[in-house]
Amino acid sequence: MRRYRVLEAVAVGNDVQLLIERTTTTSLRGIGRQLGEPITITGRGSGTMRFTLARADGFIVTGEGEQTLDLRLEGRRRTQEVRQTTRLRVRRP
Repeated sequence: MRRYRVLEAVAVGNDVQLLIERTTTTSLRGIGRQLGEPITITGRGSGTMRFTLARADGFIVTGEGEQTLDLRLEGRRRTQEVRQTTRLRVRRP
């Protein structure tokens, strides 16, 4: 699920730039096979990104955010857990 919120609007020259915050929550569940053995996969994640949007053309001027996803793979013989963290930075040329 994603949620967007406008934090502020700032006049820049003849344009207005919007500072927007996007929060994301993720959950997943599935089944599969690993080395021929059945496994269950579950995961949860969340993250936040803030970006500045130029109203005149709709382009992102700048943006930064981080998302974390925790995965669990559970089989008959063993359980594996992994955390993935993604950082994103956007700059308009």
